[in-house]
Amino acid sequence: MLPWNLLKSSSSFTSYLSAYSVFLSSIAGVMITDYYLIRRGRYRVGDLYSARRDGWYWYTAGINFRAYAAYIAGILMNVVGFAGATGRTVPIAATHIYEMSFFTGFGVSALIYYLLNVVWPAQGLSKTFKEVDLSADEEPSYEGESVHGADDNYKSSKASGDKVDVVEVPA
Repeated sequence: MLPWNLLKSSSSFTSYLSAYSVFLSSIAGVMITDYYLIRRGRYRVGDLYSARRDGWYWYTAGINFRAYAAYIAGILMNVVGFAGATGRTVPIAATHIYEMSFFTGFGVSALIYYLLNVVWPAQGLSKTFKEVDLSADEEPSYEGESVHGADDNYKSSKASGDKVDVVEVPA
């Protein structure tokens, strides 16, 4: 398929947007459930940019398997109807589900993600809603995270005006 063929007619463009919503709805379901139902508005900006194992967003080796499972479940809910939109013969029920693809994908992924977090809780769970960045309450720690923060020689050489090309951080 050539990209400019998507804009050739309004029906092909709306078909493309419907197909795109199959994937975006599942992502939105996971993200909104995590923010509003799991963490209840609490977040840590510092942990978003950190590779520390004790950070809120580390999960399992940096991969949130609960989110992936919920995302795939939301897509699978609509994939048969998606095949019908490409011209394949599918059951009429799959076509009706696909017509509501954003809501079904969003709902399934949100429900699966919430249930997986009930069974296997993630860090940062909260019982009440309060939109706040909890990383602002913590003392900044740059040990092992930033080349400039981890090496005192870099700061002293920059202060003295020396040019530093390569800075090695001890392991």
